[in-house]
Amino acid sequence: MFACLCARRNRFSLNVVQSAQFTLLLTLVGVAGAMLLFYLESGRFGGVSFYGSVFLIPLLMPLIGMLFRLKPGQTMDLCGPCVAIMIGCMRFNCVLNGCCGGWEVCLGSLCFSWPTQAMDSIGDFVILLWLLQLEREARAKDILYPCFMVAYSIMRFVLEFLRDTPKDWLDLSHGQWFALAAIALGMLWISFQQKRGSSL
Repeated sequence: MFACLCARRNRFSLNVVQSAQFTLLLTLVGVAGAMLLFYLESGRFGGVSFYGSVFLIPLLMPLIGMLFRLKPGQTMDLCGPCVAIMIGCMRFNCVLNGCCGGWEVCLGSLCFSWPTQAMDSIGDFVILLWLLQLEREARAKDILYPCFMVAYSIMRFVLEFLRDTPKDWLDLSHGQWFALAAIALGMLWISFQQKRGSSL
């Protein structure tokens, strides 16, 4: 995340020290959000629910961005690719821990579990590359974070069908309901920014 911020810092008029500070604050907000949502879902501490990061970051980071003299849209553009890195790395930790896996599938005598953790992590880094490419386009100003939300949530919604998480209400998991909410919110956010841009 720090390397990504440093590579893009001139776009946002940040120096190296400010980039390090922003990285630290973004990490703290992201991890706090993930831990908080896990607690709200399960009633216990000791885990993370990634959508806590996805939803808490746009609530708090624009306020933190003011400390760096960034406008809310700039702050969220700065956050978008970094959050893709954050979640990609956190999901890779799931690979190492053996948690958040997929359903077991047997083809004859060959049995395996869907590697949903690795699929998610790889997908996050693909989204990162797309966001960095999108950032070069003038029309993508102030919409990088909602683009991340939509892309990540579409991927997550599909991957949840392969995961061994409980499917409760209408045969969808908590992650899928969060994904649908994030897609709706992200699309509204993009639409608002595009209308706002065209009216200026």
